[in-house]
Amino acid sequence: MKTMKRIIFLACVCFLILGCASTPGGKYETLLVGVVIHEGKNFGTTLGLTIDGINKDNIEITIYEINRKKSYTLKTKGEGIFFSEKLPEGTYQLRKLFLRNTLNNASVTVAWETQNDIRFEVVNGKINNLGIINWNCEKNVRNSITYNRDHDEVAELFKTRKEYQNWNEKEWSNTGIRRITE
Repeated sequence: MKTMKRIIFLACVCFLILGCASTPGGKYETLLVGVVIHEGKNFGTTLGLTIDGINKDNIEITIYEINRKKSYTLKTKGEGIFFSEKLPEGTYQLRKLFLRNTLNNASVTVAWETQNDIRFEVVNGKINNLGIINWNCEKNVRNSITYNRDHDEVAELFKTRKEYQNWNEKEWSNTGIRRITE
């Protein structure tokens, strides 16, 4: 009987901790959300792997908060969506995009690092929507990003995720990415 009570108690504690982690009113009141879509050309195939074509899943996005001098790495899922509830308000730089496709012990990778000139703001208490970042690269030719500011498409993708429905009570803010020339 004591064992059963302990199991029920632990299950309730886990539910409370994990179940409330993404709800407004908890520790985090701010959300950053966006989509990254990678299109690779002319990289070919290595051991059955390629980064040619459209890639949306497992793209790492490294951002840097300027005032606190702290980096954060986010990862895309499914349709290229990424999000974080753990970012403090501030001015951020997009530092790096990284894609690795892996099969067994083999992998192919591509990375793009910025000149620390791509910035955006995160505002407390809102869902900060970056829109869509299109990452285009062609082997030995170019590696660039463009911003498709289709914020509505990103919002719809995010709103369909049941585990984040509580966030839909927050105000959405279409956050602009801008290139700084100094």
